[in-house]
Amino acid sequence: MAAVKLSPAFGSLAITSEPSGAEVYLAGEKVGLTPYSNEKLASAQYLLSLRAPLYQSLENQGITVSDGKKTREHYTLQANFGTLAIAAGTAGATVTVSTKQNNVVINKTVPVQLKLEPGQYQVAVSKSGYATNQFTVTLTRGGIQRLSREETHLRQLMGTLIVSSEPFVSGAKVYVDGQLQGEVPATLQLPVGEHVLELKHTGRGAMQTVVVKDQQSEALALVLKQTKSPYEPEMLEIPGGSFRMGDLNGGGRRNEKPVHTVNIKRFALAKTEATFAQWDACVRAGGCKYKPKDKGWLRGNRPVINVSWEDAMAYAQWLSKETGKRYRLPSEAEWEYAARAGSTTKFSWGNDVGKNKANCSGCGSQWDDETTAPVSSFQANAFGLYDMQGNVWEWVQDCYHDSYQGAPNDGSAWTTGKCKRRVLRGGSWGHDPWLLRSAYRYGLTASSRFSIRGFRLAQDL
Repeated sequence: MAAVKLSPAFGSLAITSEPSGAEVYLAGEKVGLTPYSNEKLASAQYLLSLRAPLYQSLENQGITVSDGKKTREHYTLQANFGTLAIAAGTAGATVTVSTKQNNVVINKTVPVQLKLEPGQYQVAVSKSGYATNQFTVTLTRGGIQRLSREETHLRQLMGTLIVSSEPFVSGAKVYVDGQLQGEVPATLQLPVGEHVLELKHTGRGAMQTVVVKDQQSEALALVLKQTKSPYEPEMLEIPGGSFRMGDLNGGGRRNEKPVHTVNIKRFALAKTEATFAQWDACVRAGGCKYKPKDKGWLRGNRPVINVSWEDAMAYAQWLSKETGKRYRLPSEAEWEYAARAGSTTKFSWGNDVGKNKANCSGCGSQWDDETTAPVSSFQANAFGLYDMQGNVWEWVQDCYHDSYQGAPNDGSAWTTGKCKRRVLRGGSWGHDPWLLRSAYRYGLTASSRFSIRGFRLAQDL
């Protein structure tokens, strides 16, 4: 039987387009994307359609696939879009573009350049805390619409606060959300929303949460009240007066003489010696770089030890800055006046050291010659002050002198002379009762540290 040779009843079809990626339809059925090819397509007459977003479609174009032949066609679709270019008038603003039917087309951060089908669009440029700018734009085929920086610049929503204090205190500082804004009276332009408003002035303060409204003004007078930070010492007012300073009872050292009269202005003195708790607060806040050791005697309400005169001065400066109140070391005259508390005897309670009236070597307390005692462990003197005698030596402001010859008589610190050495007062847990006398004094290098030395703070009134 003779062989029969069959002829192909198919051909190949290849379609490309500009732009590429157009959808290809043959006889109404989607068959792929350009560039499209089919090596075995049944020979026939086909209706070809090409469709791409933002371009005019090619619809029902006749195309013939012939037996055994290759058909290649390229089509250029006509652009059918306009361009919308939106500048960044306010950094971080968001652009929302929608149709008249409120169908959101795009939601992006400025700046943006968009290709959109011809038609009318609603454009909103927005950002939290700012007024929204809205536009209506009409795009034509091949056209471009631009929104400039000036048009897309958003107005920040702001209100006005006029801040004062009650009573009015010149120099009271105004803080908003923890940031210093100036002093009263202050007129502040603030973003809308909730803010924490604070006033601070020398131990007094006020705080209030306020809500600022757009383009509205509000006047506020905050009532200043006494404030006290947890690490501040309790201060007692020491009344002014005159007293005789020095060795009133005889038998004292030469540096306690001559006895002389001193006039003291009223001032404030810490009720207790500065404690480890107060010092450690300074370390945590970054105001004190040095953390003294406690010899294993615990910290908390024990008097801080191993601190120099320089350390004590630095602490007073930090606390003053932190609280807005001026803290300092007492002058030597102020210290003795406060320690005597009106007495003329060796100790504020009499001429005999007695038993369990202070912490020293021979004072009859459980801590004698062993450790510091927690502050306020003994009876206070007539001014309400604790541990003015015993427990730890206390640094005062004054430079050390070998006698009182030429000493100030107005209660001020003596800050001329041998200032490499500073005065210590009051005796300590490890010293003989004789050194606890109200008149006893000695001097050491201002940078020296030891476990028998501490301090207490004073304030002007």
